[in-house]
Amino acid sequence: MLDRRHFLGVTALALAAPRVALARPVAGPAQSISEAAWRDLARAGSLHREGSAGYADLVRPQNLRYAGIRPAALIRCAAPEGVRHAIGWARQNRMPFVLRSGGHSYAGTSMTEGLIIDLRAMNAVGLRPDGLLEVAGGALNADLYTALRRHDLAVTHGRCLGVGASGFLLGGGIGFAMRDHGLGCDAVEEADLLLADGRILTVSARNEPDIFWALRGGGGGVFGAVLGWRVKPVPAEDITIFRCSWDRNVEEVFWRLTQALEAAPARMGSKITVDAAPPGSAHRPAVHLLGQLRGTPEDVEAILAPVGPAAQRRIAHVGYWDGQDALSDAGPPAYYQETSHYAGRLPHACVEEVFRRCRLWPGTSGEAVFKMFHVGGRIREVASDATAFVHRDAEWLTGTELAWTVRDGVRRVEDNLAWQRAFHHAVADATGRQGGSYQNFLDPALEDPARAYYGANLPRLAAIKARLDPEGAFTPPRRQGIPG
Repeated sequence: MLDRRHFLGVTALALAAPRVALARPVAGPAQSISEAAWRDLARAGSLHREGSAGYADLVRPQNLRYAGIRPAALIRCAAPEGVRHAIGWARQNRMPFVLRSGGHSYAGTSMTEGLIIDLRAMNAVGLRPDGLLEVAGGALNADLYTALRRHDLAVTHGRCLGVGASGFLLGGGIGFAMRDHGLGCDAVEEADLLLADGRILTVSARNEPDIFWALRGGGGGVFGAVLGWRVKPVPAEDITIFRCSWDRNVEEVFWRLTQALEAAPARMGSKITVDAAPPGSAHRPAVHLLGQLRGTPEDVEAILAPVGPAAQRRIAHVGYWDGQDALSDAGPPAYYQETSHYAGRLPHACVEEVFRRCRLWPGTSGEAVFKMFHVGGRIREVASDATAFVHRDAEWLTGTELAWTVRDGVRRVEDNLAWQRAFHHAVADATGRQGGSYQNFLDPALEDPARAYYGANLPRLAAIKARLDPEGAFTPPRRQGIPG
């Protein structure tokens, strides 16, 4: 099974990115900052300036495509007051800044030439007496796993252990449990938001409901710094996990599989991937299925029976968190770009287009796939304007994953990015262009990213952004998020 984060670990060689898309070093705006000012910033936490020991490891993004950006400094804050001081310092010194927890932004929006304000030291996760999960603003999926396992509870969460919980929830939050329990943001009961002017607001359905609406799907780093969340968990029930692959009659298998999954109960969450293969390659596209069902192995067998025998398969009934150990992904840094497009029930015409495009992949020393996450289920029970997350009516979240390594030259990477963009447009044409894109799969090549991410909810989000952040201090770089 392809995993874009599996094929490339971080080595010394991996730091020399090909000269494409922000690969050249970009100098930080630090020349005018006095040493006294730097000492003042250090009051906010652990300060790491360019050239200091450990700086390179700390600032390196998960998407190495953006590793050529050289921040002036990174400040790791261990308390809300430190975050407030760092934001105020950056504004006073006219230095651009970004927030970071996991650092997994697909479009490098947690990288800047200015100051990275890193919240990862604020990573506590615990269960409150009222049954809500208290999640600090810098917690990672791995921290959630540890705390939830301890109490035999669960929430809709991602697979990648290094992803920041704040970014995940702010963008909506998809995972294998979303059809069964809703998006991650649907379980949020309350949040603490630090604004650019230094105020901290506790928002909920009763207190500042407009801001609470915006934080559930409005995207990361847009309105302010989320210092903490209160989330309602569910019991962690036993599940059946499955991992299957088909390498014959793949187009027919793909079609049958989509039909079987569209008829499956909401208790089932899954992801389909199709390998890309360059023309003339001995490798041929195969179809893979990964996911979980709150049910029995016999239930999974019955759902997949119309698809036909798999070349490889694993179906096992396990405890919930044992299952997540098998499904999760460590997510080491790599060079990649992803696309996404929401679609309704898959038309048969899309099948031929998917496999035709997969067989035209130019090829890199990495890998590429077409992918589809099955959405729908409980996600649809919430109206598209009830939260900022607008993509409620979709059946599938489609997209491509493209990865490369330092062995690929500029022209090869550019040819592959062009192939990926054409693939994206072809699937959008085949399934309906009105579907939009997922705001947590940030795509720097989208023509109108804000419209793609937020659709009909964009005007309301823009008005809230203008009220909370009139100077655009929290506007993400590279045209991502809500304009400010």
